[in-house]
Amino acid sequence: MPGKRKLATPIFLIVITLMAILLVLLYSKVLLNEQTSATDRGERLAAQYGACQAFAGALQGGTEALAGAASAADRLPAMAQLGQLAPLEESCAEVLTRKAVNPDSDEDAAKQQLAAELANIREAALGIGLHEGALSDDEQAQLAVLQAGGAELADMLNAYVVPTAGDRYRQMAAGVEWTQPAGEAAARIAQLAGALGAGK
Repeated sequence: MPGKRKLATPIFLIVITLMAILLVLLYSKVLLNEQTSATDRGERLAAQYGACQAFAGALQGGTEALAGAASAADRLPAMAQLGQLAPLEESCAEVLTRKAVNPDSDEDAAKQQLAAELANIREAALGIGLHEGALSDDEQAQLAVLQAGGAELADMLNAYVVPTAGDRYRQMAAGVEWTQPAGEAAARIAQLAGALGAGK
């Protein structure tokens, strides 16, 4: 019996050690998977947020160019720039309506609403100057509203620098720093779309 006890103790210690190593390996794998998942989420959010910044930049640049164009031919480059807005709308609407931005919102309904507002802004911009000659006073007034809205949106969204590396992606996935400017931009988009609708 004493010989069996002497043998059982080291076997027991070996089993405990192996189990501890296995648990550490499993835990490390879980942590790595979570980190990879957070990085992937952050990369998607960064791309979507970048689409919002591009939307604001194209709106601002396109309306500025449109305001300075004297004829229909001169307005073509501005119209081409404003034509870049449509492909950016869905990604922008998705990131600005996340639960991280507004925890009380219904994400799907909020996304549809914001996408419609972005489309209204685009359609209003593309509807200006579709004729020969100079812009009318009403068109100039609407253009001034769009131009100011685009500039304000660009300032709000550019307050956050979109990440380009793993750790910053994980911070973005955790909602660090970007949700406040995103919330402000969503509110400004709604306000701008409302102002354009009221002016019709």
